[in-house]
This record gives sequence, structure tokens and C-alpha cells, in this order.
Amino acid sequence: MSANDLHENLLQYPEYSSHIHCRFFPFWPPRDVDLLQWLSHWIKQGALPIAIMNMDHYHSQKTNFYSTSSSWQHRIIYGVEPRGIYLMNPIQIQSPQQVYEQLTVDSITYVTRQEIVQRYNQSPMCLTPLAINNNTSRLFSDTRWRTMNVLGQVVNVLREDRQLNENETRNIPYRPTVTHVRIPSTCSSGILIFSKDYNQLINAIDLPLRQ
Repeated sequence: MSANDLHENLLQYPEYSSHIHCRFFPFWPPRDVDLLQWLSHWIKQGALPIAIMNMDHYHSQKTNFYSTSSSWQHRIIYGVEPRGIYLMNPIQIQSPQQVYEQLTVDSITYVTRQEIVQRYNQSPMCLTPLAINNNTSRLFSDTRWRTMNVLGQVVNVLREDRQLNENETRNIPYRPTVTHVRIPSTCSSGILIFSKDYNQLINAIDLPLRQ
């Protein structure tokens, strides 16, 4: 769910839509901000910050590990103090540096090798849109599908899967090297600020890019 989707879902409830306003502050590319002070300011004004984090991309940079659950998480920030930031989903306290690192990641989603193979076996034609350079659909019009070479990544997965099947029939050990494929995501990492004060939200200064 993107920041815009979350906002629209909340506004479906009349008891909230006429009283609560929202603004999204992106953190990618990385922003130059004192996160603890910035969050403290909004919370003191009665606002509710919700962090949108790409956990798979963050963990992959740290440990080369990818989870099988949804990589994008929405976490309510319900308090700050000098030693850390209080978050929900799950409930924990993290240092400002930890939270900042989880916020400043690119808009990428990881798809497992198993899911790619399964979808291809069900419908081999599913690769056709990726192979058409002039595809005008909203999804594949994003140039990152080409710059990230998603088609090439998928082909490598399918090539390794074919090799795996051939080796299994011959009782030859083989371990695929590609576990995931990186694709562009419609989600963006950052913080949603929900507030009753519309003017304060609109007049807030955009966070500057980190030099």
C-alpha cells in the first residue's frame, strides 16, 4: 500500500475525513534532517507520524537476507525521547539512526524466485509486456523496468530453474544463485503526517536533500 493509498483509505471514514489532513514527506533520496527533533515537533503539535519503510531492501543491505513477507511496512510513531523513537507494528524502540536508515531506501520490491517460476509456469506469456520496449501501460511505462533490467533478471531465474530440473533428472547437484528479482515499486519510503491543522501541514517546509 502506497502513502496515497493509506491516506485515501482513511478518508473513506466520514468521522475522520472532515477533520484529519495528511501530508507525505519523502525520505528518498536521503534527506538532511534531525529526525528526532523533527518528529518531536510534529508530535508536540498533536500530529500522528506514520513511517513507510522498505524492510526487505534495508535488511538486504545489512545481512544479504530477504524475508518472504511483504517488504513494505507502515509503522506508527507514538513517541520520541533522547535515546530513541517508539514505534508500533511491532512495538519497539529504535535509535534515530536505525529509523533513518530504514526510511532512506529506494522504491524497490523483491520477488522470490519461487513466485516467478510459478507464475511463468501458469502463464508463459506473462513475460511479453516486459519484452516490449514501447509498452504504454501505466505499470511498465516506468523506465526503471528497463534500467533495472527486470526482464534479464527474470530470464536468469528461468534459465537456472531449467538447469535445476535437468540436473535433478540426472542426479547432479545444482543450487540456483538467484533467489530474488528486484523490481520497481509504486511505494515510496518516508513519513506520513496526519494532523487536524491543515495550514500547518501545507506550510511546512520540504525536507532538504542530504548533500
